[in-house]
Amino acid sequence: MSTIAYADPKAPAPTLGSLGSADEEHQARVRQAACVPLIIMIGVNLIFFVHFWLPETSRFPTSHWWLTQLAPLASKALTSSGESQVEAQDGPWGLTALLLLAASFAVFGVCRSPRLWLGPWLMAVPTIVGLVSALLIVIALIISGGLTASMVSVLLLILWLLGVVTSYTMGGFIHLLLIVAIAVMLIRIIQGRRPV
Repeated sequence: MSTIAYADPKAPAPTLGSLGSADEEHQARVRQAACVPLIIMIGVNLIFFVHFWLPETSRFPTSHWWLTQLAPLASKALTSSGESQVEAQDGPWGLTALLLLAASFAVFGVCRSPRLWLGPWLMAVPTIVGLVSALLIVIALIISGGLTASMVSVLLLILWLLGVVTSYTMGGFIHLLLIVAIAVMLIRIIQGRRPV
């Protein structure tokens, strides 16, 4: 009969760890990824806020183009007392942009929580709210025909979703891709084209 000897006889026996790594490096990556959606939403709303309160910024050569591109992500209620700054801001995305901003703050706050083990459950709610808001914005852009006029917003929405989904686990990414595939298929059906 053989026995296994450890290199250090006083070392504790190995144990099973948790399913996710909770080391400091992983937590730092989680916090960094959670900053992406917050930076996007604060940045866009700040651009509109500054443009509204400093009218001199409208003299910049491409200010109208940028505002048109970013309009679906800016909340009129927060940035300009409910007034539209460009025509593209008259769309139905005022509430959805506000929900995206709130979801960004919620994800950021949950990732900063010392109870990170609650993270996947607590992050599910703002992630779903943000996902539904983002899909509503994209569907409204497609239906209204303003998708090409707001392509920067769509790319930022994709970055927002990637930041939220990857902020805790990469495993949820496949679910996001599945939801996007279903949404694209539904959009094609609504437009009267074949789904595949």
